[in-house]
Amino acid sequence: MGAIRPINDHYRNGTYRADRHEDKMILPAAMLREPDWEDILPGASEEAGKVRSDAAELWARTAPALMAAAGLTDAQRETLTMFCIAVANYWAVTRELSRTGNLLKGRTGEWVKNPLHTVRTMYVNEITALRKELGLSPATAARITRPTADEDYSETTSNSAEMLRILQELG
Repeated sequence: MGAIRPINDHYRNGTYRADRHEDKMILPAAMLREPDWEDILPGASEEAGKVRSDAAELWARTAPALMAAAGLTDAQRETLTMFCIAVANYWAVTRELSRTGNLLKGRTGEWVKNPLHTVRTMYVNEITALRKELGLSPATAARITRPTADEDYSETTSNSAEMLRILQELG
């Protein structure tokens, strides 16, 4: 048996059935609060500042879309925060690899693979898992369908038009 999916996924995918899902929790729509990047990613170096700005930029591009399309709420923001940090760190490692090169001289003078490749692979795996969790992979996005005009669902998303208006004003 697979993992239990949130009821909002069933609404989006058209698989909602009242006899199966009526007792599931529906999180109310609410604005996502952007994390304090200075607190989460401290550091005074130029690279630390770049990682913070990359994470903030990715949040600004991704959070509004996930709020509108997937119904992501503030209760679920840690997953998006982890995604933004992982992507920002991936870019930082990639920049450092670009500066130092794919191969380095070992202790005995032989050429060895830069150890940053291992770190970058770790971030790729984390990003891939979080993209699937957030529904950001192309395969997941292709499966998402518009919800039906179900009355119960329309009550849970009655603030969607207001949220969309606020998001458009922010952007």
